Parts: sequence; C-alpha cells; structure tokens
Amino acid sequence: MLELELLGSPAIILDGKPVTELLSAKALLLVCYLATEQERSHDRDVLHNLLWSEVPEERARLSLRQALHHIQKTLPGYLIATRRTIAFDATRPHQVDVMTFCEILAETNVDTDQLEMAVSLYRGDFLEGYYANDSPTLEDWLGQKREYYQRLLLSALENLTDHFMLQDDWGHATVPVRRMLSIDPWHETSHQRLMLLLARQGEYNAALAQYETCRQILLNDLGIEPTSETTTLHERIQKARTARRHNLPAAPGMFIGRQAELDKLDKWIHDPHRRLITLVGPGGIGKTRLAQELVTHHLHRYLNGICYVSLGPVTQSEFIITAIAKAADIQIAGPASPRKQLFAQLAKLELLLLLDGFEHLVTDADLLRDILQAAPDIKIIVTSRENLDLQEEWVFTIDGLSIPPEQPQDHAPLEHFDAITCFVQNARRKRNDFGLKGQEDVVIHLCRILGGSPLGIELAAALVSVASCTQIVTEVEQNLDVLGTTQRKSPERYPSLRAVFNHSWQLLTHDEQLVFPRLSVFRGGFTLEAAREVAGTTLHNLNGLVAKSLLRATTEDNAGIRYQIHETLRQYAEEKLNGDPAVLLQMQAAHSAFFVGLLQQQSDLWTRGERQTTIAAMSRDLGNIRVAWQRVVDLRDIDAIEQAILPLRRLYDALSWFQEGSSLFAQAREALQPAASSEEQFVWGQLSIHCAAFHIFLGNAKEALNLVKQGIDILLQHEKDESLALALNVLGIAQLNVGNYDVAKEALGECLAIHRRLDNRRDLTAPLANLGMACIRTGDYVAARQVLEEGLAICREEDLHHGLAQFLNNLGSLHRTMGDLATAQRYFEQALPVIEDIERVHLKAIVMVHLGEIHVRQGAYDQALADCQAGIDLMRQISDLQSYAVGLGWQGLAYHGLGDEKSARRCLQVGLEIALKKQIAPVILGLLVGIAVLLLDSGRQEAGIDLLTTVAQHPATEYSDRTYAVELLAQQDITLREGAPYQEVRPLTEIASTFLVDLE
Repeated sequence: MLELELLGSPAIILDGKPVTELLSAKALLLVCYLATEQERSHDRDVLHNLLWSEVPEERARLSLRQALHHIQKTLPGYLIATRRTIAFDATRPHQVDVMTFCEILAETNVDTDQLEMAVSLYRGDFLEGYYANDSPTLEDWLGQKREYYQRLLLSALENLTDHFMLQDDWGHATVPVRRMLSIDPWHETSHQRLMLLLARQGEYNAALAQYETCRQILLNDLGIEPTSETTTLHERIQKARTARRHNLPAAPGMFIGRQAELDKLDKWIHDPHRRLITLVGPGGIGKTRLAQELVTHHLHRYLNGICYVSLGPVTQSEFIITAIAKAADIQIAGPASPRKQLFAQLAKLELLLLLDGFEHLVTDADLLRDILQAAPDIKIIVTSRENLDLQEEWVFTIDGLSIPPEQPQDHAPLEHFDAITCFVQNARRKRNDFGLKGQEDVVIHLCRILGGSPLGIELAAALVSVASCTQIVTEVEQNLDVLGTTQRKSPERYPSLRAVFNHSWQLLTHDEQLVFPRLSVFRGGFTLEAAREVAGTTLHNLNGLVAKSLLRATTEDNAGIRYQIHETLRQYAEEKLNGDPAVLLQMQAAHSAFFVGLLQQQSDLWTRGERQTTIAAMSRDLGNIRVAWQRVVDLRDIDAIEQAILPLRRLYDALSWFQEGSSLFAQAREALQPAASSEEQFVWGQLSIHCAAFHIFLGNAKEALNLVKQGIDILLQHEKDESLALALNVLGIAQLNVGNYDVAKEALGECLAIHRRLDNRRDLTAPLANLGMACIRTGDYVAARQVLEEGLAICREEDLHHGLAQFLNNLGSLHRTMGDLATAQRYFEQALPVIEDIERVHLKAIVMVHLGEIHVRQGAYDQALADCQAGIDLMRQISDLQSYAVGLGWQGLAYHGLGDEKSARRCLQVGLEIALKKQIAPVILGLLVGIAVLLLDSGRQEAGIDLLTTVAQHPATEYSDRTYAVELLAQQDITLREGAPYQEVRPLTEIASTFLVDLE
C-alpha cells in the first residue's frame, strides 16, 4: 500500500513505513505529478520538457531516465514505463491525500464530518517547500494546483463556519475562520466573521482588537481603510459591549410545554428570509409567554440582544415610535422626524425586536415593513390577535396547550399533556396538597372545554381552594350555556374562556366585583396608592384578586410592588365598567385627577432636586399619564391642564422626546383655540411657550420665536410672574439661537429680575446659565463670569447636579472664548463626570466638541479628532442637527491639521448644508471660519481674508468664532478697525452657498 501525503511537506509511506531513502527533488515531483494526473499516460517528451525545460534535450532525457530508475527502485511496480510513455499504475493499492481531499469536496451533499475530514487532510499548501525555478512549465503547474486546492480549502472552511454559526456554536466556528485568515489575511469578510463570533461569545475586547488588526493589515499592505460594513460592525460591537442584553420582564411562573412550537419557531428564527414572525391567537392563549420563552433561546444570537416592547399602554398609533425607542434606549430628539430617527438608529443594530400586543395597532403595521427595509439586521416577532396582513409576514397560529384526545390511541401518561400539567401546577399554587388521582377525567374535560387556554386553565385552577374540580366544570358549563347569544363585539370571542371569566366573576366578593371593573381604567399597570385613590380599593381586595389570578403583583427595582392585569381580562373588566356609565365617568375623572396630581407631586420633587427619581417615577406611568392628559384636554379641564403642563414638559425634556412632546402640546393648544375664558387664554399662552421650547430643541428657530411671542402676548395680560419668567427664559434661548444677542440678554435679564423679586433661588439657575452664554457671545466677559459664578454657587449649595454640569460647561466656554484654553479644558473635564452621573447625553456631546475645538487650537489634532467624533456620534444619536453641524466644523479642522483634506472638506460641506437648511446664522458663520482656514492654507489668501473679515464683523457671529477669526487675521498681518460696522455686500446665505459649491 502506497500512501502519498502531498498537502503540506510531502511524505511517502510504503506498507505503513515512511520511505527514508531520499529521492531527488525532481524525482519526487515526477512521482507527485504522475500520481495526481493518473487518469492517463504521459509522453516522455512532455515529461522531460515539463521537469527539465531549461537544459539541453539530451541531458533532459538522461535526467528523466535516471529519475525513473531511482523511483522504480524505491517504489517498485508503481510506475508503468514504455519507450514512449510513463504512467502511474492506479490498479495498485494506493492513497493520495490530495485526491481524497478533492473527492470529498466534489460530493453534492457533504456533511460536517466529511468537511472536517477534508480540512484535516490539508496540512499545508500542495508540495509545500518545493519549487521548480529552473522549469517554468512545472512551476506554473505547481502554482495552479496550489491555488486550486487552496480555493477548495477556503470554500470548505467557509462551509464549516456557516454550519457552526447556524448551530449557534460560536466557539467551534472561530476555528475555521482563524484558519481562513492565516491563509488569506486580506479577506475582510473573514475578519468581520471573527469579530462577530468573538462578540457573540462576550469577548468584546478581542472583537474590537480584531478590527484593529484588520485595519492595520489593510492599511499597511493594501493602502486602504476597512469597508463601511466592517466599520458598522465595529460600532455595533462597541455598543453591545456596554448595553444591556435584554429588557424582558421577569417570567410570572414556570414555562410549561410548547416544545413542538418552540422547535418550529427556532427554525423560523434561524431562517434569514423570515424576518417578521407574527404569533397569532386569541387572548389568553399564551402568545406573550411563548414569545418570551422563544427569544431567550436566541439571546446571544443577536449582537445587540433582545428588545421587548409592551404595546398595551400605547393608546395612539403615533406613540409606537417612542415606545420602541424607549425600550431600545434610542434617543429621539432634534428636527428630523421620529420615524426617520428610529430607523437610522435601528439600522446600526443587530437586534431581535419583540412587539407584544399589536392587535389594536394593526392599521399601522406598515411601520414594521419600513423598519425591515431600513434596518437589514433587525428581526421582528409580533404577538397579536389578528394577522398584520403584510407581505413580509410569516404567521404562526398559536393553539391551546396539548390535551389528551377524546379517543386515545395510546396510553401516554397525563403528565405528557401540557394542559394537564398547567392545571396541576397552578392548582398546587392555591392548594399545595392538590392531587390529580381520581379526578383525571374531570380535569381532562375541563381543559378540553377551555380549549387548552393557559389563562383559562390558570383561572379555573385558582378555584380549587373553594370548589372541587367537578363543581368547577359544572359552573363553567352553565356559564357556557348562557353565552349562546354572546355578541361579536365582545372583547373575547371564545365562549369557553369567557365562561371562566364569568364564573371567576361570580366567585368574587361584593367589594371585589366593585373594584375589578374600575381597575380597567389603568394602562401599563398601577400601584397600591393609585388603586386606592382611583378605584377606592384596599390591599385586601387587591390580594384577593391576585389570589384568584385576575391580577399579577410584580416587583420592580426601586419601585416597590406594581399590579398588572392581563389585557384580555382588562377588556373584560372594561366591558363591565362600560355597563355603568355613571361609575365609568367617575373612574375616568378619578384616574385623570390622580395622574395629574402625580405629575404635580413629581414636579415638587423635581424642584427639590430629585430629578432622576422623578423621571423614573413618571416614566413607569407614562401610559396612564398619556391617557389622563388626553382626557383632560378633551374635556377642556383648564385647572388640570395647567397643573400638568410643566411636569409633563420636564418629563419629555428629560427623555429627549421632543417630537412627541411637541405633538401632545400642539394638540392641546389646538383644542383650546379659540379660548373663551381668561383662564383658557392663559393656559393657551403657556402651551404656546412650551411648544416653542420643544421647537428650539427641534431646531425650528423661526417657529419657536413665533410661538413664544404669541405666548408672551397672552401672559403679559395676566399677573402671574412665574409663568412670565419661564416664557422670558424660553424667549432668551430662542433669540440666542438666531443670533439676536442683545434682545436675548434683555429677555433673560427680565426673567432674572422676576425670580429675584419672588426669591426663587433655584429658579435663578436656568436664566443665569443662558444669560452667561449671551454675555460670552457678545464678549462681555466680566458680566459673564459674574452670572456664571453666581449660578455655580447656587448649584453647589442646593446640590443641583444638572445645573452644576451646565455651569461648568459654560465657564469652560467663557475661558475658551477668552483664549485661556488650559482653564477652559479643566472646566470641561470637570463637567464630564457630573454629566455621566446625570446621564445628560446632549450636554456631554457639546462638551466633547468643545474639547475638540480646544485641541484643534492647540494643534493636538489626533486628540481633537477623537473628541469631535465622540461628540458627533452622540449628537447624531439624539438628532441635534445644530450642534452636529458645529461639531463637523471642528472635526473638519482636525482632519485638515492631520493633512486629510478630502475628509476636512467633506465635514465642512455637510455642516454648512445643515446650517443653511436650518438658516442658523451663528453656525453658518462658525463654519465659514473653518473654510477660511482651508483657503489660507491652500494659498488663496485673498478669499480667506475676505471671509474671515466677514465673520469678524458680522453681528450674528458668536464671540468665540469672532476672536478666532481675528486671531487668524492677525497671523496674516491684518488688523481690523475696532468697532467697524458690518457692511453687507451680499446676504450671508449667498456667501455661504458660494463656498458650499467650492467644497464639492
């Protein structure tokens, strides 16, 4: 038996023993050639030209004869030689690893074991270490064979990787990927796969290091940067390293059965073509619990984990966006539409999105199609009582838990049927000595008439503490008979389940029957305090409802106990409440009053500095708050609206949900117009002010100014100084944003005067911070320092962390404008840990860009680029386009300092496009400074000097940009006359547009 190992360093084994007698290199190559090309005989002339093409013919013939003699002596009988031809005798027992390798991979359906066997044969390249430099024909043959076998190996390794990844076997999958990279280190897709595999195993640092390895190899060897796909994956891994893996609620109990459903759905999730899976079934059938169990099996399959969104509290279709954004920790802010912002952020993620309870929102199902199109690595699982009717949808119908058939075909034990197991386990929660013996047929019958509904079984099992199984069945069947005429408009169209509801209802005490319908006014759960105040219940009644499985008690971190009601049960309770219109109105009024009161209570806590606590408290009850707000607006309840305005505005500010906040307030403003009474006019004025504040954050400066002026005109007619002070502060910010600095200072000064007169010490901080910035922008450093240090002192004395971060930032801006960059840097760096503490993403973004500016002006361009990039990423996240444009300007100058002119021009171009679109004069002027630097350094001194002169003299230029422009002019030996008025030769937008074209 002859064995030839040709993949790697060649080895010859004859009858189980290595051939130690050395063959010459050419003799060995001849054996290998004949063995791998054994399907035919080879002409001697062809062979000596192949191996000895560079020597005279006679010498080549002699060399061939000598090599043949040596081979036949060493491997007797394996070559067949005639005067004209030589061939390998394939009839003799032999094995050639490279032929086995090719045969395995040539099969149509190669399994994993065969792939691993083929890969194991490949110890190295074909005839590794052997070359034929003196024979170009042979060298070409060797090169072609090596390339061909290597391609086969890479394909096999890729198939192995695919197999292991499909099995979620990330550890084994890394082995073939690493081997692929050892062969082809420039294969970027393999780098991507290894990054992804490492990240899915939680090795985030190793995954990020692999990105750096990829980047260095591509840059050093090929002179290119990684593709956008690799960079996007790098960003995803960075996000995954710090983000939570999931936000799934705690499971209410042990998951029972459903193995067949889980197995099929597991395959669906693995299928890349099934990106929208809808679990459809009646209420109480267990869709939510099954979906939650399903996604936990795939927690590590998605780089950014699982995002659970409960849609029960979502009462209006426009709130779907913010519900998803909140659950996914996505900031929605700025002028772009929330829909676009959500899509942009989801596009950066590999995420499994679970949308629970979509049935009341099916008319807006197109949103899901748009998400799939915008975010290719998002998979969506929906639970709903009806199909979404989308082409992309794969519908999985959920039936009841398995029940023994009426005529059993085998003798399977009852515990093999999920419905029976579910009943027994729930019964034992109520009566720990419950046993099935002697009641098997009754329980089977009960589960059968309930259709295997987990909710129905749970409710029926809860009755074992007060009735026998036979009595439960009797009562349920009697209720079932009554339901023969149940109307289709019923919230639950499945009579058997409704029968359980009715029977459970009949077993409630009188007080519980009074309370349960009243609880249907809540959305998204409630506390004991809320239930007492709104529904007039007691802890005893709530515990009774929990004991009967009509409520669930859940414990949230730092939030105490909250009560949840299954949506199907809530609708049943709501139907009962609707049957008594007087009580319905009473409950709605009590609900609105409680949550408006909650907003007011949280507002008081906010005023005392407990900002984070109030945000958490209000966020938990956002579903209830929305319902309460909408109701008081519909009723034009002026007192309630006025109480809710400020805390509701603060909540939406804190969440950065400016678009939703603007929409809610605009609806209320429209509902009160025309305002009939003086009180309505006053509230309408307040709504105008708060709408203006939202528009400031959305970057709509002109709309904001228009709204705030309308509001102030109304508020001036009323003697309510606190409201007027708030309006003047908003006016000051709006005027600052459009470059009307003197008008801004006047408004902020009036605001301060009101607060000082009212001795509202804490309320001084906002106008002081804004007035400080107005003074900075006009170069009034003494006044700026005075007001900012006053505000800083108040924040420290009153322990106002939010204000402290703002004043440290503003003092940094003051010293930056004065040219004291070292002190400015210290203030900004002091602000960062405070900002991290209070989680102010927007302020952190601004501080990072300020640090970037400082490093640009110090010539530390690498650090400047990193700082600007960090700030810009955050600004993009919250869609603050105004600050984003500013950040792009300084990032452009950082690139310019590093010699990357293409990137520098692109940054300035995009920034200027944004500023021109939004017509933000101060930002346009700041970006023109950056363009002037590029002009000067490219030898266009005249154009650069003209541009800097325009910036230095324009009245809307921020003082920091003005001083930088003057500094740059001084470097060109240009000194501007002090106080020289600005002569507008061309509109600013026209000047900017000209240079925008120049950047393209």
